[in-house]
Amino acid sequence: MQVSVAWRVTILIVLFARTGGAQTPPPAGLEFAGLNWSGSVTTRLDPGFHLNDTGSNTVDPRFDSGLMALGTSEYLDFNTYIRLKRNEGQRVIRGNPASYVGPSGAYLGEAVVTLKPTNWLSVYAGKLHGSFGAAWLLQTGFIETFAEDYEQTERVGYGVRVTLPPMPVLGSVRISVDNFFADNNSFGSGTRALPGDFVTVQPPPYLYGPQGYGPASTGRLNSYTVSVSGGDQQDGLYWQFSKTQEATGYAGGSAEQGAAATLAYGTGIIDDQTRLRGFAEFAQFSNFVTVSGLTYNALTTGLQLTRGRWEVDVVGDLRRVRGTYRAHDSKVGVNVLRDLSDDVVPGLRVGAGFERLVVGTTRTWALYPYLEYRLVF
Repeated sequence: MQVSVAWRVTILIVLFARTGGAQTPPPAGLEFAGLNWSGSVTTRLDPGFHLNDTGSNTVDPRFDSGLMALGTSEYLDFNTYIRLKRNEGQRVIRGNPASYVGPSGAYLGEAVVTLKPTNWLSVYAGKLHGSFGAAWLLQTGFIETFAEDYEQTERVGYGVRVTLPPMPVLGSVRISVDNFFADNNSFGSGTRALPGDFVTVQPPPYLYGPQGYGPASTGRLNSYTVSVSGGDQQDGLYWQFSKTQEATGYAGGSAEQGAAATLAYGTGIIDDQTRLRGFAEFAQFSNFVTVSGLTYNALTTGLQLTRGRWEVDVVGDLRRVRGTYRAHDSKVGVNVLRDLSDDVVPGLRVGAGFERLVVGTTRTWALYPYLEYRLVF
């Protein structure tokens, strides 16, 4: 679809949308510029201690702090996310040499304006998070998953979301269409080709950067994602199907094609204090990271058990890559978290976790102590 046609369709939908019906009242909060504001500042420290089967030891000082703010009104929302992160050294590939951020620094993760002319229609634009897949949103705890290999972060563009009336079994169905390109400006993170472990084995030849390498790195609105989802992400059944195509500006690459299916379910068990939630996502790509002929398949699973102030999270991943690079990788991780809000300081959580990672022929054990402080406003 040409960009001009997509914009005309979007404008027509807005002009002819039904504006009647009851609107969801905005939540109470800080009033500013006609919006009710809420948000949080979260700081996490979880250094990783790694030991692989060759006997070598490494320590990765992982630090992550973010400001998330949401302004809402009857017909307009604005949300933004500013992040300060110290990346693991082994995962830093400077795809954009013009970036001001480097391995650690602050950058604008999201800044999205959403128009809500009706209860069933939303039109949004800005620096957004692509709607491909849902494992990045469903996963809990702090153990990373293979889903981060294909998570569509830092995209610039626009989208339309239509919400259908609730249906039996399917729940409230949402249809989203995003049109975007990757953000390569100097205030983006600019430090990675991919955020996941894939880059530690075989750095792809086409990195994110101002030259147009990598998925969606063309500077033009010629990449898209279509997503259909239903249900509640936290309680009961949730499902999603999504498809994406991300163009490349490199003559030697090919447009990346991907599809993902996600299923999740959450329910109370034993008593009101105990909840169990699990999810599974399968993703399949051709021309992965725009490398011609490179196929990528990944299965990401997670299970969360909460009781009172305790939380236990388990993740299990499989990944298979075929083409110019071949791999069959796996990961299993467990973390335990304890909320100390009532005992020490409101918003304080501590925990620990470990993972067993097999990437290629290398097997690694990792131990993560964890400290988190969250200030909500």
